[in-house]
Amino acid sequence: MHELMRRTGSANPNQFAQWFDEATASWTGEEAPSRKPNKRIKQVTATKEQKKWYRIVRGQQALSPKGLKQLSKLFPDAPQYFLEGPDRLWQALWGPVDQLWTICSCVVYDMPYRPDPEVDPGELFTSPELSFEESLYNFECSLLLRRRQFRDEEIELRDLAESIALYRLHNAVNSLGATDGVGAYRCVRMCMDAVELWDQFDAFNTFSSFCVYGAINGELTEMEIRRLKYEPSYRKSVGVSLADIEHYAKWPRDFCSEEDRMETLHICRSASSDSKFKLRDYLDWLDKFASPAIRKRLETYFPQLEEMIRVKDYIR
Repeated sequence: MHELMRRTGSANPNQFAQWFDEATASWTGEEAPSRKPNKRIKQVTATKEQKKWYRIVRGQQALSPKGLKQLSKLFPDAPQYFLEGPDRLWQALWGPVDQLWTICSCVVYDMPYRPDPEVDPGELFTSPELSFEESLYNFECSLLLRRRQFRDEEIELRDLAESIALYRLHNAVNSLGATDGVGAYRCVRMCMDAVELWDQFDAFNTFSSFCVYGAINGELTEMEIRRLKYEPSYRKSVGVSLADIEHYAKWPRDFCSEEDRMETLHICRSASSDSKFKLRDYLDWLDKFASPAIRKRLETYFPQLEEMIRVKDYIR
C-alpha cells in the first residue's frame, strides 16, 4: 500500500481513499449479466467514510480479492506488491519453495563500475544452473565485499529477499542430505543489520499498527532457533551448543566476525593490497571501457594517467 500511496501523492490513508473514490466514481460494481439485462448495476462503494484503507494500511485487515482486482485496474502491477511484496520479500518469506530460485539473481560484473543492466546484464552468480553451495558462496562473498570494502554499494531490500530465499532453500536441501550452508543465515543477518535498510523499514511503519522490521526479524530469528534445535546436522555445521542457540540466532557475528568469515572464504585482503587491486582494476577499466572523452578529461587532472595505464599490469 505504501508504494501505491506514494504514486498517488497520498500522505495518509484518508487521502488515498479520496483519490480511489474519485478514480472509481464512474465504475460499476459488477458487469450486467447477459441473462438479466435489466438488473440494476451498483456503483463501486465509496471507501473514504468506511475507513477501509486505514485498516488495510495498518495491517489490521487483509486486502480482499475483490479489492485487489479493483486496484489492479488502476495499477497493473498491484498484485506484485501485495502478493510478492517489495522486491519480492513476502515471496521469499512465505512463498512456495519451488519458486525461491526465481528470486536468486546475484549479478557480478568484472569491472569497477556497474554498467546499465539493459546494456550489459552481467554474469549470473546465483541460479539453479549452479550448485547450491556455489550460489551461496558467491552471494555471501558479494555481501561481505560490499560490507567491508566496496562501501559505496549499499545493501538493498532485494538482497534481503535473496538471502532469505537462499536460507529457505538450504533448509529444504539440508532436509534431504547434510549440506554446508551456514553462510545463508549469516547473509540474512547482514542484511537485517544493514543500517541502509532501516529507513525503508521505518517507511513501512508509518501507518502500520506493528513494527514491520520487528515482525520480520522475530520470524527469521525463531526460524533459525527451530532449525538449530531440530536439525542436528545444521547445528553441527554451525558449531554451537544447545545453550548458545538463541544467542547465535540473534548475533552470529559474536561467534565468527565478518573479518574471520572472509578469511575462511579466502576473500580477505590487507588494506594496502586491496587498494592496489582497486587501482589496477580502475586503470584496466579506463584502458578497456572508458570513452576517449572521459580519458581526456581525466588527463587534465592527472597528466601521468597514460603512463599509469601503460604500466598497470606491473602493479602488485
